[in-house]
Amino acid sequence: AGLSVKKLTYMFFFVFPIAVLVRRVKRLFQRDAMTYSSDFIPIPRILNSLLIQIGRLEQWIISKLNFNLPFGLSVVSVQQKNSLRDRDAI
Repeated sequence: AGLSVKKLTYMFFFVFPIAVLVRRVKRLFQRDAMTYSSDFIPIPRILNSLLIQIGRLEQWIISKLNFNLPFGLSVVSVQQKNSLRDRDAI
């Protein structure tokens, strides 16, 4: 596609263990696939605010400290379109 990866990291590193725990507990109680519910449920405003702050902290760690998080719930990739000269060299 003529792109080169400039940054590749994960997001939601700090909430990953909680998400794994919640999903495992849900599996214990919802063994039938037809009754399995989504992780997208309304949450209290205070918890939502806390999660937003955690996301901002991770964003700061990634951008200001130039650190790649080793795992998380989402993958983030920043790519740049190669110039014609770079594509011809490949």
